Amino acid sequence: MEGFSSDATFNLATAVLHNANASGTIHVGTNRSAILLPHTGTGGRVLTIQLGAQQMHYTFPVTDAFEQGKEYNYTITVKNKEIEVQRAAITDWQTIGQVTETEPVAADLVWIPEGSFLMGSPNTDTDASANEKPQHWVRFEKGFYMSKYLVTIQDYCDFINASNVTMPSIGYIANVPLNGNWVRGFVANNQYNVPRYNGTKWVPPAGFEHYPMMLLTFDGALAYAKWAGGTLPTEAQWEYACRSGTATRWSFGDDENQLANYAWYNQGSSQFDVGSKLPNPWGLYDMHGLVAEYCFSAGDYPPGAQNQTDALLGPGPANEAEANHAFRGGSYDMASFTATQTRAAYRSLREASYFSNMLGFRIVINP
Repeated sequence: MEGFSSDATFNLATAVLHNANASGTIHVGTNRSAILLPHTGTGGRVLTIQLGAQQMHYTFPVTDAFEQGKEYNYTITVKNKEIEVQRAAITDWQTIGQVTETEPVAADLVWIPEGSFLMGSPNTDTDASANEKPQHWVRFEKGFYMSKYLVTIQDYCDFINASNVTMPSIGYIANVPLNGNWVRGFVANNQYNVPRYNGTKWVPPAGFEHYPMMLLTFDGALAYAKWAGGTLPTEAQWEYACRSGTATRWSFGDDENQLANYAWYNQGSSQFDVGSKLPNPWGLYDMHGLVAEYCFSAGDYPPGAQNQTDALLGPGPANEAEANHAFRGGSYDMASFTATQTRAAYRSLREASYFSNMLGFRIVINP
């Protein structure tokens, strides 16, 4: 916050404030309270929220006087590149009364805390592929944000409309902006459940607004992630967030009979809304099944880091120019993805230009 401070030194002799300090970091999806010090003037008071390299600003109106003895309540919503602020009420401190607990407001991003985990599969897992081994320790010294849900068709329409993406004149692959260039992005064909151009703007097929965005390239996913102020997860970030503090085959345990409570899989050609199954322990939805998710490839797993004290430092490699990229999590389609391929450790690689109706993505933001 600019224009006021959250703490300062008060000189009793001179009645002057010194050493004013700004408010600390506010994690997305949390409540924050601040006692604002008395000050003169109503100009220059700005709330700044930063997600990665992206900054959003809200200027407090001059009518918000912040009078002594009053409590001002604001609801702040951050989505994509916008910040919305609504003032709910002004109350006297003396009449607040007993505080009652309320349900938290759902946020689009989940804070993933720092920590360590065992990445990959143990030798005892008979379903594990060779590229899931050797199992090794990875340590995150800093937390990060991850999308609570997979990016939806509606989300992607917001991006391509804001980026002035046009319908391809030849073929069916629409280009999207990435790093100052136009790259192959997504399938633009009204026969599929993808964004459709109605002559004015891109819109989701009716009834499919909350379906995961699919049929896009790795670059098409990365372009959205950067537009939204983040990037795609590394394999280490994805598996760490998927496991959410567990060391089992799935984030809910080892019992495959429980998988249907958490994952869409073995559904043939049927597709579903994001977030319609149970989340993992850290509040992330569809980390198992629905659609596999693009990640930066970790390459071949290293032979070292067998002890927690020797853990590799996350988040791991994120090479945009890599010829092949990873996908994680499994899919709704049994023909291509079995239950064992929804395991937390499962991984596969495809060329950067590949796209599929079983591949989607979510983003991360590294503070």
